[in-house]
Amino acid sequence: MNSAADLIRLHREPINNREVRPFRPSKFGLFARLVSLLLLAPICIGMAISFNTYQGSGYQVYAEFDAVGDLPKGAPIEVVGVRIGTVSEVSLTKAGITRVQMSIDEGIVLPRDSIISVRSSAVRGEKVLRILPGKSEKIISSGETFPDTESGGQRPQEI
Repeated sequence: MNSAADLIRLHREPINNREVRPFRPSKFGLFARLVSLLLLAPICIGMAISFNTYQGSGYQVYAEFDAVGDLPKGAPIEVVGVRIGTVSEVSLTKAGITRVQMSIDEGIVLPRDSIISVRSSAVRGEKVLRILPGKSEKIISSGETFPDTESGGQRPQEI
């Protein structure tokens, strides 16, 4: 009674007057899995967008700093604590100046004399670019470089 045929026969013998059948997923189970997948897909897409893996439309501007520390690509850009964009790229020029490319959200208008500074977020502990809006009526356009930046210890007055 040690052969494979004997083991299969024992497997199919009734237990407590019920026949033991191999597991087969029901049609309802397959339908429930499909519906779950269709419901979870939009949630996953929404989370990807909220975690800034999606770059929306907007415009690119630049700022040049003596030093930015460990400012990462994707760092938030804030005006008075409100996120208005992200850092697209951090590069070093031949002159040894750090050039930061910023992606500013569509519809955001910034005066040309705004001051850009690198700060650490107390809440999240990450580096952020903070913009202190200027008072000029001239606005910065796509592709332009902000003339005023602050690196490190100096703090602009916040509004």
